[in-house]
Amino acid sequence: MVLTDSFDVAALWKSHAPRLLAALVQRLRNLQAAEDALAFAFEQVLAWRTLSIEARPNNPAAWIYRVALNAALDQQRKHTLHNKLEPALQAAAEASATAETSTPDGLPPDDRLAMLFLCAHPSLSADSQAMLMLRFCAGLSLADIARWFFQPVAAVQRRLHRAKEKLAQAGARFALPSAELWPERLPPVLSAIEIIYDQSYSNVGGGQEQDGFAREAEQLVLALCDQLPDPEVLGLAALIVFGESRRASRLRTLPDARRVMVPLAQQDCTQWDQQRLRLAARLLRLASRAARPGPYQIKALISAQHARRLDLGFTPWLEIHALYGQLQQMFEQIEPDSAAIHALQINQLLALACSGSTDEAVVSLLALQQESTNDANQIALQLALAHVRLQLGDANAARAHWQNALQLAAHAPNPMLGQAERHWIEWQIEQSA
Repeated sequence: MVLTDSFDVAALWKSHAPRLLAALVQRLRNLQAAEDALAFAFEQVLAWRTLSIEARPNNPAAWIYRVALNAALDQQRKHTLHNKLEPALQAAAEASATAETSTPDGLPPDDRLAMLFLCAHPSLSADSQAMLMLRFCAGLSLADIARWFFQPVAAVQRRLHRAKEKLAQAGARFALPSAELWPERLPPVLSAIEIIYDQSYSNVGGGQEQDGFAREAEQLVLALCDQLPDPEVLGLAALIVFGESRRASRLRTLPDARRVMVPLAQQDCTQWDQQRLRLAARLLRLASRAARPGPYQIKALISAQHARRLDLGFTPWLEIHALYGQLQQMFEQIEPDSAAIHALQINQLLALACSGSTDEAVVSLLALQQESTNDANQIALQLALAHVRLQLGDANAARAHWQNALQLAAHAPNPMLGQAERHWIEWQIEQSA
């Protein structure tokens, strides 16, 4: 990556900070020291604005890593003089004289998986684990994390600080845990990778497409498959790879330059990435050999059914309806949360409508509307009702439901619709007028 006159420090951070932070923690064995060093290095990047293009580093990420590491080691030496340095940092000082391994791009080895497991340490609450992962493994800003958790930025800062202190007190090691600890540590890691991938669709800050998050999540989950081919790890990998196979067809540009989402059933499946579709199918086959189906595997199977449109010429909606039923039964056993179950029911009823039972789907969606109090589900219900009303030929009713969805999203405390989704709804309203 060669910088231009208008280089973007924020873009550099999003592209490289998670990997560089993981490498620094691996080297320094101290999360706070690594975070401080990386912040210092990025402050130095601001000085590049005064340099000519020729004078700027050709490899910004490698330069940032080296400056951060040197800053941390300088700080370490000062602490050593006063006998205040932690033993782990002392070990890093001794290692600094040895040759450092790096990848062909000049960067240190990729240690983000170890970083994920560090953040998933059992001494932390589920929320603290997620906050650490989003901040240090996905590179989300404090403001984005605050919006995600419906908390003030200052509260998130305090939670992160306390979490880092707990890790230090617990003597958490920066390394992949031993095999017997994987079952305990794996669920929050998979959940975090899924959240990271979700950010690629519409980030919590403003609904912009974030391809970097998608690449990050895909790389992490495939690396995790190599380390632990657990059926649910393979299922999540298949789910993400299926999703990435469709990225090129997810958006379209209107004549007025608005970028709108394209619903999955309306996407041009000839644009889907065939190599990724084959990889996702292979991952699912590997997962099925264990005969231990789980939620990620069922979600991936739903994506696989959508992919069959390429061969069949139509989407097998009855099979998708049945799979959502299986998924709902699983959630009722392992996560009896009404909001999550209602979200699955909405998708199941949409599949029912698309299979031909439109009247039945409308009645059930209206009944579910009375039960659900979740903002996101209420918006999803309005969009589902709009789709079904349009199938029944009632454009006026569909338009009213789309308008309700926009109004609900506008008054929700957390952004519920991405920019492309909002543009699509607005376009549907225009088309139905």
